[in-house]
Amino acid sequence: MPAADHDLDLFAAAEAPARQLTVPNGHLFEGNPQALELLQRVETLAEACEILNEAYRRGEPLVSDAVYDQCFLLGLRQQDPDHPFLHRVEPELLPLDLPTVKHATPMLSTSKAYDLEAVERYLQQVTRAALEEGIDPDTLRFRLTPKLDGIAGHDSGDRLVTRGDGLQGQDITRIIELGVVMQGGRGRGRGELVCDRAFFHAQLGKGTEHDQEHPRNFVAGFVSADSVKSHHRLALEAGAIRFVPFAELPERIVTADELREGWEALYDSVVADNEYETDGMVVEVTDASLRHAMGATSHHERAVLAIKRQGDSAVSTVLDVRLTTGRTGRIIPTLMIKPVVLSGATVSRATAHTAKNLLAQGLGEGAQARFVRSGEVIPKLVEVLVPAATPLAVTHCPSCGTEAVEEGVHMACPNTTGCSAQAESRLRHWFHTLGNVDLFGRETVARLVAAGITELPAIYAMAADDFAALGFGPGQSANLVAQLERSRREPVMAWRWLAAFGIRHLGRGDARKLLQEIPLDDLGSVTAEQIADIDGFGPKTSPEIAASLRDMWPLILHMRVLGFALENDAPATEAGADQPLAGQVICFTGTMQGASRKEMEAQAMAMGAQVQSAVNGKTTLLVAGDKAGSKVAKAQKLNDSGKGSIRVLSEQAYRQAFSEQVSEVEA
Repeated sequence: MPAADHDLDLFAAAEAPARQLTVPNGHLFEGNPQALELLQRVETLAEACEILNEAYRRGEPLVSDAVYDQCFLLGLRQQDPDHPFLHRVEPELLPLDLPTVKHATPMLSTSKAYDLEAVERYLQQVTRAALEEGIDPDTLRFRLTPKLDGIAGHDSGDRLVTRGDGLQGQDITRIIELGVVMQGGRGRGRGELVCDRAFFHAQLGKGTEHDQEHPRNFVAGFVSADSVKSHHRLALEAGAIRFVPFAELPERIVTADELREGWEALYDSVVADNEYETDGMVVEVTDASLRHAMGATSHHERAVLAIKRQGDSAVSTVLDVRLTTGRTGRIIPTLMIKPVVLSGATVSRATAHTAKNLLAQGLGEGAQARFVRSGEVIPKLVEVLVPAATPLAVTHCPSCGTEAVEEGVHMACPNTTGCSAQAESRLRHWFHTLGNVDLFGRETVARLVAAGITELPAIYAMAADDFAALGFGPGQSANLVAQLERSRREPVMAWRWLAAFGIRHLGRGDARKLLQEIPLDDLGSVTAEQIADIDGFGPKTSPEIAASLRDMWPLILHMRVLGFALENDAPATEAGADQPLAGQVICFTGTMQGASRKEMEAQAMAMGAQVQSAVNGKTTLLVAGDKAGSKVAKAQKLNDSGKGSIRVLSEQAYRQAFSEQVSEVEA
């Protein structure tokens, strides 16, 4: 995303004591009063991320890509690592009245790295996974391609669909008839809708009669337009608007050591070798079986990384510390710093990680610290050089005044029912996550909470007269009731509905995994052990999730009775009782000789088995090929502890045991 040349304190108009903002100070907004007015109302980093992402996706970015990644997203990750926004694909919904299409497999985002440390963490993760799968790490290879800065989509050959929210996107096939070039032909799968860089800057960019800001913004505007404008036609006639499949991108294949030792030079080379605007370099493991074994989070594929540029740093003085309370009660600090110029941008706010970090690092008025910027980013705290004479101790909630309690590395407000800041955040989280209800934004929710209406059952019981009594107009009151009805009537995925309750450690991705294993109606009595047995849940978070579900069960049950139209993911094909592997939960590990592991997994599923990528208490059969790694040891440990009953077979023994069935499937 392009940047402006001047700095603005975008929160200058929001300095009243009642307004304690957690979003960092920004620049890049001069000349954009709509963006300034909008962001002056923002109180949390999560809301800032939502606003900035939506603007970017519709082709009207408010900040640069680096600012978004390394200031707002990174700040949110430091303050609230469990926030749902960080654990889902950032929605790319264009303002179009077009049908949505479910993706056969999710189109995920990409994890990002800005320095060698992050690249090294990625390589270590890949190495560990390779060893677990019996793969020699020295044989690993990585595919490097430019990360195109366009509109992501998928071309099945019949339809061209945007990435959307990762699960479903919008059908934009119509643009092919308008003259968009489908590079390499139709049906090439995933790719990016882009504009030729040289053509754009020569014919459409700044200084031309069309004065377009950036190729991606131009493409987003083209896709969203209800008619073909003159500058669209110019690009179409020149064949400059193209859908480029990722398979068509120029690539470099390197070893782990080559990537580790020369990633910056490789970055320059890979980014230079293409015709389009880029915003990074994509690194992918080439071994398909390892990529499959590493799997994915609800946000990104673990075997893929996007490398971006890191920036410079400077020293500044802390002038003040602002505190806010989030949805889960965590108290979030923001450092107000003496304005510092980095790469031509003046910044005056930075994140301070957690409230306990203030005392631990000596942060408070007068502290001197080093801050780093990536690209054109507002600083984040790197190190404290001179501690404050009196570091700030967070003792009470800044919203309700309740004495704060320790919660791991955080300080938190325990007043879950009486803290207005928590109530507002919880309600906004519900309506935003549910995704099928409008009008319940910041101002509406704030008015409800100010009137003492802080719980969902009370809101859903309100009639138009109740809203009118709070000062809403007659038409608005009727519309609010209609939107509540709509949220119950329109279908919503059960995992999204569950995630909307804001249970810590249970964002959308984990809620989906949980409901794939345990029915919603059974969650009131679910145990920590049952949750921990599910692939992807750990021993630390499972007890908290189980306890939270029990505590919130009366509320969940009450809302369940209201009759929401909940939908479940399409179940896997039911295994018939007469199938040879019906009831078996199988995991394959190591290098297979008779077929690839992926082929053997497909064979097992065809015989009625459920196939896992990791060993847990539900596994009944582990098939170990050559160079089998830690999964065999884990199976033995589960068996020894009585938490599992896992039969371990070599590939040969497995084929002998099920030779007839395997042969039939292979035939």
